[in-house]
Amino acid sequence: MVQASLLSACLLDVHEGSTRYAPEHFLEHSLSRVCDTFKVDKAWWGIMSVKRGQFLLHASWRQNLPESFEPMWEELKQDDALARGVSLKPGQAVSLNETGFRSFPGLAVLMGEHGISNALCTSAFFPEHDAFMFLSLYRKQKGFDHRQSVTSELLMPHLFSAWRTNLRLGLSSGATVVAPTVYRGFVSAQGRLLESEPNFTTLMQALGPWEDEQVISQPLRTLAERSVVKEGGWQGLGEIMCRAKYIGPVQMIELRQRSCLDALTEREASIAKLFSAGSTYKHIARELGISPATVRHHLRNAYLKLGVADKGALACLLHDAAAA
Repeated sequence: MVQASLLSACLLDVHEGSTRYAPEHFLEHSLSRVCDTFKVDKAWWGIMSVKRGQFLLHASWRQNLPESFEPMWEELKQDDALARGVSLKPGQAVSLNETGFRSFPGLAVLMGEHGISNALCTSAFFPEHDAFMFLSLYRKQKGFDHRQSVTSELLMPHLFSAWRTNLRLGLSSGATVVAPTVYRGFVSAQGRLLESEPNFTTLMQALGPWEDEQVISQPLRTLAERSVVKEGGWQGLGEIMCRAKYIGPVQMIELRQRSCLDALTEREASIAKLFSAGSTYKHIARELGISPATVRHHLRNAYLKLGVADKGALACLLHDAAAA
């Protein structure tokens, strides 16, 4: 029999969490809830695909496991019978105990190093069927029985659905604070496009060839990596601007068309916006902690770059750029 009452409470909490928590906190909350339900102290969530017989890890979240776990898994992954099992049996749980680990030396080393004697792994496949979400639960002592295997099989589709719902809500969570022409997408560490807003892929195509609809283009990956290094600053290529940052185990990328304001430095843009909104040189200088003469210098440079001659023209240009 399935642990009905425990499963129902867990599912309710996971689905409620998909709308209550931001993407960077959803997995931690959900996996904590799942670990409590199954009475385990360690878990590993991720997205994986199989390419030419090799496992490719796209995204990963460790619950009470050290950072050393993933690099060690990468070295020994050819022996991961759990991953192999759930990739061949979508939706079916696969469990192994310490005796079972001995048949797979690499897996035995990985589990032994992290104090794991029993493991239960379940998967849920993406609609495209070339990648799957997995969840591995780990214990030191008591093994997993048939009832817990069935419970995990019932849980996994709900966890998958709640996670995707959480990402979709995360795409629109900043709609009131970003320009309407900014489009967002969530991308895995290996460049897989997980969720995106309308027109995100249209802007991405303008950056260069896009051969695989499930993987973002190389020009976009390069721009996103550059933006992350620059701590989320906008990076441009041609007429497209890109900004990226990590949200938990995935990367959020924002795309927009290049505007005239991108010709300005950050300081010039700040001063231009304040001045066009009615602030005086003295007010701007006080707010930014600079002298009025410095304000005048930056504003003059902004006028030259934007090709305007007075405050009215500047205000119109900024308004049009924000509404474009």
